Amino acid sequence: MKHCTQRKKALRLAVLAVLMGSMLSACGPTKATPAGPKETPKNTTAAKATQSNESKPKVSLEESTKAFEKAQEFEEKSNALMAARQYMKVLEEDPNYPKAQERLKVVLPAARDIIYLRTVVEKDCEKIFKRDEAILKGDPNYPQKLKECQAKKNTK
Repeated sequence: MKHCTQRKKALRLAVLAVLMGSMLSACGPTKATPAGPKETPKNTTAAKATQSNESKPKVSLEESTKAFEKAQEFEEKSNALMAARQYMKVLEEDPNYPKAQERLKVVLPAARDIIYLRTVVEKDCEKIFKRDEAILKGDPNYPQKLKECQAKKNTK
């Protein structure tokens, strides 16, 4: 019986990934567009999500560049969640930072949707929220979704 439940869960996540991929495709081009000399404002949702990474260990400029490249690869594969995680690792000193912030604005809504849908499918929603808290922080729905998760956990 447990095997059947795991297969159903895997199937739901696969369907979810396909649906989110089609939503991401509708958001615009998946390749990063050349950014002009303009700076990304510090009060944007993407900037707020990135600022929460300040408590994490510093990464090198080389690791930042690799994260940007990985993010583009994930985005090309319509994996918004992994793309968002990688874009958030790009350092401000990295020349790719403006492009990463621009693309982060595009992938964040789909990444958040994936996280919220996973909390419905998977048992430990608090663990999911904690793992991707940086992505969820700028979302106005996050506090309510977290309360629902905690209430669901308390009723079990």
